[in-house]
Amino acid sequence: MFDPQYRLFLPREKTGSPFPRPLGNMSTGTVIEAGGKVKKFKAGDRVFGHLPIRETYTVKENQINHLPAEMSSEEAVCIDPACVALAGVRDANIKLGERVAIFGLGAIGLMAVQMAKLDGATIIFASDPLPIRRRLAEKYGADRTFDPTSIDVALEIKKASQDKGVDVAIEISGSYGALQEINKNRDHFLVTNLGVGVFERTWTMRGFENALMDSVANKDFYKELVCKIFEQQMTILEKLLILPFDGIMLSEDWGYQGGIIIGAERWREYFKPYAAKLYDRIHKAGKYTFSHICGSVEEILLDLIEIGLDVYQSVQPEAKNNNPYQLKELYGKNITFWGGLGSQSTIPFGSLSGIKSEFRRLCREMGKGGGYILAPAKAIQPETPTENVVALIEAFAEQAGISI
Repeated sequence: MFDPQYRLFLPREKTGSPFPRPLGNMSTGTVIEAGGKVKKFKAGDRVFGHLPIRETYTVKENQINHLPAEMSSEEAVCIDPACVALAGVRDANIKLGERVAIFGLGAIGLMAVQMAKLDGATIIFASDPLPIRRRLAEKYGADRTFDPTSIDVALEIKKASQDKGVDVAIEISGSYGALQEINKNRDHFLVTNLGVGVFERTWTMRGFENALMDSVANKDFYKELVCKIFEQQMTILEKLLILPFDGIMLSEDWGYQGGIIIGAERWREYFKPYAAKLYDRIHKAGKYTFSHICGSVEEILLDLIEIGLDVYQSVQPEAKNNNPYQLKELYGKNITFWGGLGSQSTIPFGSLSGIKSEFRRLCREMGKGGGYILAPAKAIQPETPTENVVALIEAFAEQAGISI
């Protein structure tokens, strides 16, 4: 556990045996027999699901899924670690040109290395005690790898990065030592991500259309669902708050290009009270609140400021009423903006001079008086020309005083 007084991770006190515990994860197989009421599956279907290790299973219809014909069983068992790696990289919110460290190079860590590279990481440092894992990490995109049993990884990363350290550290090993290495980068402001938010979780569980219909036609059920998800989020948050992070990022895609997905009034009814409780708990722990919100959120921005949001991340300029300069003028005294550089407009479709001009304007106008973190609103999109990405990197380097 993290000890806030010593600012170190200390061994957790033993509270009894964690066993017996069922072992298992992603399983694949073939349906031998289907019950009379089963509609989705028949004998001979190849399927997969999260199940304990056994030779045979009797499961409910909703516990398994069809395995695509083109996917092998070996590939299917990688679905779960791939999802975990994707969640970690997505929650880390890696920006183009950032330096990333990944601790732990098992299946999840090796996938995270590849995803971080695709997400725009310029330099990836990776740490694991096993030589074969380090070799694979280098093959898959890591620039430098380290053996934590023979060197001080944090010190070596500092040396390799000209004393800059990293912008993002992803801990996948489950090792206290790895957490200690992250904690040595205290010249950085560290932000961790709580993960998928309450609203997003309702529709990942129910399906998007079902969740929207629930919010209108099945309100009592939807309120109970939102409450239960919030309680689970608070449980996770309590564990994050004992760690040496400076801010907590929540991921709440409440908006679309035209406004709030369920409408501002329904948002106030269902989600505002719980967002207020999350922000309040984070503030009481002495940390800052961040929220990634896609789309147009201007109609609820005053609500978010009222309940304690410190940093609004994304600031998509293409969305309705989401012009960053107007938002800065209206609300800049009360909230910090992170993003604002158009990933659907300026970056993929702007001229090289136009990209740099907009970059400088954001620095000048959004940065006036503080309260602004310059970044693309979203990840670099696939249609973006290489020369536009180069122009963007050059603009960041110029702003930072780095020669490239």
